[in-house]
Amino acid sequence: DYYIKTVQASANELEVVNQAVKKYNQCLAYCQQNGEDLAVIQLKQVITAHPSFLKAYQLLALIYLHTEQYSKARQVL
Repeated sequence: DYYIKTVQASANELEVVNQAVKKYNQCLAYCQQNGEDLAVIQLKQVITAHPSFLKAYQLLALIYLHTEQYSKARQVL
C-alpha cells in the first residue's frame, strides 16, 4: 500500500521519469543509426530533466569517447 500511495502521490514525477526513459531509448536508436549528434542533444535534455539517470551519463560519455572528445567524456563521467 505504501508504494502504491507514493507513486499515486507523485504521478508528475513518474511521468518525468517515463519521458526520460523514452528519450534515452530513442538515443540508443540514434546511436545505432550513426546519429550521434542527435543522441547528444537528446541525452543532454534527459540529464537536465532527470539528473540521477546514470545510464544517460554513461551513454553520453561513450558517444564522446567514440567521437574522440575525451575531455567532454571525462567531464561527464
